[in-house]
Amino acid sequence: MATSVFDTHSARQSVGSTGSGSRRHSLLSTDGRAGIQYDYANAWGARGDKLSRWRRAYLASDTGDSSGVQSTSLALPDESRFTTCMAMSEDQSLLAAGSGSYDTNMFFVQSLDDQLDVKASFASKFPIYSLAFKGDLLMAGTDRNTSVLYKVDRARLLGYAVENSIDAAQGVDGPLVRCVGTYKNKAAKSIDIAAPGSHIPTKRVACVEFAPAFASGSGWPPSSVAPNSELFLSALGGVVNIWDATRNQQALRVEKVSAQPVCRATWSAQAPATLVAAAGFDGVISILDLRRRGKAVAWRTAQPEAAFGAWLGGDGYSSAGACINDVAWSPFVPYWLATGGEGGSVRVWDLRYAAADGAAVATLRHPTNHGAIRSLAWSATHADLLSTGTSDKSWWLHSLRADDVASGALPSVQAAVIADKRSADDIGSVVALHAKGSSFYTLSSCGDLYAHRVTPSALAGATASRITGDDMQGASESTGDMQGETVLERDMKSVEAAVSARDLKGAAEVVLNVVQRLRADSAGDSDEHPILRHADSIKRLCDLFKAKPRIKHTSWALPPAAVALSSGLLADSTSIAAESEPVTASDASPSAALKDFASDLAYVAYGLPPDFPLESTASRQPVVWQALEQLNMANLRIRLGRLVETADRAGDTGSVPTDADGRPLWKSIVDRERQIMQYAKAEPALFDARLLRAVVKLVLPHDCIAGLTLGLGICQAYLSNQRLHEQRGDAESESVSCTMLDALVHVLLFPTVFDTDTSAGSAADSSDSAMAARPVLVPNVQMVRE
Repeated sequence: MATSVFDTHSARQSVGSTGSGSRRHSLLSTDGRAGIQYDYANAWGARGDKLSRWRRAYLASDTGDSSGVQSTSLALPDESRFTTCMAMSEDQSLLAAGSGSYDTNMFFVQSLDDQLDVKASFASKFPIYSLAFKGDLLMAGTDRNTSVLYKVDRARLLGYAVENSIDAAQGVDGPLVRCVGTYKNKAAKSIDIAAPGSHIPTKRVACVEFAPAFASGSGWPPSSVAPNSELFLSALGGVVNIWDATRNQQALRVEKVSAQPVCRATWSAQAPATLVAAAGFDGVISILDLRRRGKAVAWRTAQPEAAFGAWLGGDGYSSAGACINDVAWSPFVPYWLATGGEGGSVRVWDLRYAAADGAAVATLRHPTNHGAIRSLAWSATHADLLSTGTSDKSWWLHSLRADDVASGALPSVQAAVIADKRSADDIGSVVALHAKGSSFYTLSSCGDLYAHRVTPSALAGATASRITGDDMQGASESTGDMQGETVLERDMKSVEAAVSARDLKGAAEVVLNVVQRLRADSAGDSDEHPILRHADSIKRLCDLFKAKPRIKHTSWALPPAAVALSSGLLADSTSIAAESEPVTASDASPSAALKDFASDLAYVAYGLPPDFPLESTASRQPVVWQALEQLNMANLRIRLGRLVETADRAGDTGSVPTDADGRPLWKSIVDRERQIMQYAKAEPALFDARLLRAVVKLVLPHDCIAGLTLGLGICQAYLSNQRLHEQRGDAESESVSCTMLDALVHVLLFPTVFDTDTSAGSAADSSDSAMAARPVLVPNVQMVRE
């Protein structure tokens, strides 16, 4: 194995923001005259000949606003100009590229903020057609039916200290990359035989991919596999092989997916990580469940996509069975799957419904895309962004958007291109595409490696705004600007744009100012707390910063009913959810699928996506933590106020007050006991004494100990604050004086006054008149404190 190191400074070409960038179906024309825009709507109309329309669209796609994406390119030192694949390290700024050459065919590149550097290049024994990275392991698929496993010394490649290297014991002269295993894949049939009408078999391993972490108790992998073993898949012909990297004599499973070659097979990263999606030349998508005994194919369908070339005639897409080149699972929604192929369009499937009639829930195609889809990648930070690489050297970033979700009409799913880039080379296609953070990496078949960083302005513009003037209840009219937009509305939109761009620090800084201003708003004659008049605004801010939980695999399942497909294949009727009974759709019609998809898209696309690392972000950015605390305090104050109002209304009927889910209100308060005491100490002005007394009175009749504990914690919080202010000599000591808690202490000293007949299921009469009717002794609050 030969080793060579290149002069990365001479090989790197910094492109910056040149080339086509962000646009929303409105591009500048190529004649350079200002104000003239390319007309997408009429470009594919009836007027004009087809060749002229194609030329106008092609030329216009090379121009436009370049503010949406910042790109850096690197020409890999591949003399054959036959690059085939790319893989990225998950935890390091390192990527590997493979080539079909017999000479130097493996390249390692370091990706920094604004540059790409070739760190090393090697010549493996066979040409490389697929790659997969996991930790310090690199798997390569060759053209000899074989997958080769390498161990990479990433520390030395990236220039770290030798003591951090995996080969520290061997010294700095040890190999950077060494072969540790080879795996002979099994094909569906002899590669020397090709039936009439079938594709000629190949020895190329089309794809390799390491398995994600499996959920415990999922039934896979088998007990014979060691806990620390690395599993991977490889696709050869129409067969998917599942391997244990510690045993290279025989595959764990050999699954025949199709009689035609498989182009792409990929694991679902969501728990329990036992699903594999595969597709290829026959245009059929297959889902394999490795927990199944016997044949693992649990569900499959035919993709109704036209063969490449029908677009030029303008008659639409009528033929089926076009090759599918790539499939990609959504990293946020476990039942979303995107596919792209020779038809030039991308289809998004909701696997809860797709087997019903073989129809996708969304189709993406840009008018100036004249080539097949070669690669796909979902965004790693946005649930609604999907990028594509095409055979006409273009990279597109699509934004999905659901309209009319709230109305009773059938919703529609729209897609807009918010950023794109065309390769500088005259020929070639985008053969590999990966997403990491807010950056996307593309590799062309001619050796051009690009790093595209989407700008905050493009990301902010991709999200539909939900901030309207109706949400600004109680906003002072004097704060409006020339266009009638209040300062509050402008700040709210600024927070929305910053969260969309994942600039949580900038969003948090604005949130702190907004919450402080809302709390100080003295507009209106009502005695209610100012924060209550802006409850809708606080709710909008909380929705933007809401930490959505990861969607559990037990909450959905593949359709249980089997249907016949045009390809003659049948879907299996066995459900894939094994741990618990899943929630399945009762209506398998296309309209039901579209409604559910649009509803899910509206939920996950706004604000932060599911399982977003909000806590780790807040720990690194103190201002984000402060903003979250302020929003939590304001939201809790609003919730407690509404709970007390609901309890007052229910008191007239003599029933135990409950929330919308039928849960008693006093239990909701007990669940937030620690939070109430913590926030009462941090912001006593926000949680006034009258509210706290009403909250304790709501709990006491049902759980006396919990009510006394809550009241004692509140008193201790006020006492701690008063002593702190007195020591500092602050003028605000009166605002946190314990004398404000006289009524609360009265309730705590005489809790039996509020006892109720729990067997009758009636709530206590907590009105002030009922309490005043009893001759009780008013305690000395100063003595109680001391």
